[in-house]
Amino acid sequence: MRERIKKFVAKIRRADEATKQKWFWGSSAAAVLIVLGLWLVYISNFTAAPFSKKESAGNEESSFIGTFKKGIQSLSDDLKTRYGNLKKNLDTNIGALEKRIGETNTIMIDSGAAENAPQGLENTTTTPLP
Repeated sequence: MRERIKKFVAKIRRADEATKQKWFWGSSAAAVLIVLGLWLVYISNFTAAPFSKKESAGNEESSFIGTFKKGIQSLSDDLKTRYGNLKKNLDTNIGALEKRIGETNTIMIDSGAAENAPQGLENTTTTPLP
């Protein structure tokens, strides 16, 4: 059996790239399915409520699906709240921006009076450029 597996792996190694990719993706998908299957078995067996089968069959809240539905509902409520807050904040900020854009600004240009000129600088000559 071990020799057959070694020969099979060697055959895949000698194959072209397309064949190697097919085996890679196929074995990866199989591994993911196995892990998910084991996880679902674990969830259903070890997190079950301590009720009998008849009691838990009607009690959707204690099942995996019921818990999943509650989580989705909680997430959607949270997103609605956050979206509502975001919408309020955006409306407030856009209103403030529109108000700011609508304002007129006044610019005063000083005539450069002598009292504003720097004092105590030595005179320099200017050199004209060619």
